[in-house]
Amino acid sequence: TLVITGPNAGGKSVAMKTAGLMALMVQSGLPVPAAPGTQFPVFRRLFVDIGDQQSIQDDLSTFTSHVTNLRRMLDDEAGALGGSLVLLDEAGTGTDPAEGGALAQAVLEELTARGALTICTTHHGALKAYAHGAAHVENGSMQFDRAALAPTYRLQVGVPGSSYAFEIAGRVGLSERTTRRARELAGASRVSFEDLVAEYEARGREAEALRDEAARLQREAKQTQERYESRLARLEAETDTMRQKALAEAEAVLKGANRRVEKTIREIREAEAEREATQAAREKMERMREQVGARKGKVDRRAEKREARTETPVKKAKKGAAPDAAPSLFTGPIAVGDQVRLDGNAVGEVMEVSGKEAVLALGQIRTRVKLKRLEKVGGPRKQRVEVRAPGGGGASGMAVSSAKAKVDVRGERVDAALAKVERLVDEALAAGLHRVEVLHGKGTGALRLAVLGYLQDRPDVTGFEEAEWDEGGSGVTVIDLS
Repeated sequence: TLVITGPNAGGKSVAMKTAGLMALMVQSGLPVPAAPGTQFPVFRRLFVDIGDQQSIQDDLSTFTSHVTNLRRMLDDEAGALGGSLVLLDEAGTGTDPAEGGALAQAVLEELTARGALTICTTHHGALKAYAHGAAHVENGSMQFDRAALAPTYRLQVGVPGSSYAFEIAGRVGLSERTTRRARELAGASRVSFEDLVAEYEARGREAEALRDEAARLQREAKQTQERYESRLARLEAETDTMRQKALAEAEAVLKGANRRVEKTIREIREAEAEREATQAAREKMERMREQVGARKGKVDRRAEKREARTETPVKKAKKGAAPDAAPSLFTGPIAVGDQVRLDGNAVGEVMEVSGKEAVLALGQIRTRVKLKRLEKVGGPRKQRVEVRAPGGGGASGMAVSSAKAKVDVRGERVDAALAKVERLVDEALAAGLHRVEVLHGKGTGALRLAVLGYLQDRPDVTGFEEAEWDEGGSGVTVIDLS
C-alpha cells in the first residue's frame, strides 16, 4: 500500500491515475511510456474510487458515495483480493476528519492484509503516521516548489508530504490576516510539522543537486587521472628508449676501448713485458664492461617494474592494436640463436634459454632477462664466408658508394614498392652493406605489412625492426643483411 500526500493541485491524483491507466494499457496490449526494465503485474481486478458521485435521487452524499464504493471493494466474494489493483482518491473525506481518517485506516489495513496492491491519496495526518509505522505500507509525497508555489509532478517514496494549505490559500488571494489566524488556530505543533516536511523537501532537492555535482566532479577527476597516467607512462617509455640509445653509444665506445686494450696487450706480449702489466690492462677493460652492464641492468629492472604495474590507458591502447601496429611475423617458442627484440627496443641474439629466462647478447653485453619481455623478430643468423675482391668492393665489384642505404616507397602501389625494396636489398648485398632502411610511412599499415612479408621470405635478410622513435618509429623499417 502506498499512501501519497502533498499539496492540492500538486499531482497526487495525476500520479495515481497514471499508474491505473498504464496498468490497463499493458493488459490491453498497448505500449506504455516506461523506463527499460519496468515490470507490471497482471491484475485480476481493478477497483477505483475517484471523484464525487453525489445524488439526491439515490440519497447519496459525498461520504456515502465513497462508503458505497468501499463496501464493494471489501466484499468477501467480489471484492479486492491478491492480484487486485485498488485506487482510492482523497480517502477519509466528506465527514468528520478524525472519524474519516480512522475509517480510511481500517479500510487500508483490510486491503493490505488481503494482499491487494493499493494506491491511496489523502490529506489526513493520521494516515501519514500509519504508513510510517505499518508493515507493507509506505509513505509517498509529491515534491512542491515552495518558492514558486508550483507543483513539480515528481513522486518521492519514503517520506510524507505537506499540504501547503496556507501558502496555496495566500496564492489564490485569501488575505494575509485570514491565513495568519488560520495558522494560530492550527496550533504551533501542526505548523511546525508542516514546516519540517517543507524543509526536508528543500534539503532533499539541495542534496540531489550536490550529488549530481559531486558525480560530475568525480568523472572529471577520473578523466584527468587517466590523462596524466597516460602521459607518465609515455614519458617513462621515452626515457627508457633514450637510455637504451645512450647505452648503445656506450657499447660502441666500449668496443673501441676493447680494441685499444687488446692492441695494448698484444704490444705488451710482443715486448715480453711483465705479466702484471697485462693483468692490469685486462682488469681495466673488465671494469669498463661492468659499468656499462650495470647501467643496462638498471634500465632492464625499470622496464620490469613498469610491466608489473596496473595497466594504464596507454597499455590498453596497445592491446587494442592501433591501425599502424603490425603483428609479429615470427611465431613459435624462442630458442638459442633467435633474433629477439627486448621491451620493443634493442635487438639481440639469444645465447641460452633456461626455464622462463634467457641470456641475451646485446653486442658485447650479456644480460639475463625474462622470456615474456622478448619478441621474436628473426631466426638464427646464417653463417657465411664471403670472399671480397681486392679494392674493397662487393662480390660483384659494385662500389659501396654507388649503393643506396635507404629507399622511400610512401604512396607507391604494393607491386612498385616491393620492386624498389628488392632492388635496394640486392644492390646493398652486392656492395657489401649490412644495414639498409625502407621508409614506408604509417598510414593504414598495409604497405608496411607487405614489405615485412617480403623480407621474411628472403633468406639473405637476417632480421628487421622498426626504427627508433626519433628516427621515424614504425614508419621506417631497418633491415639487417647477412
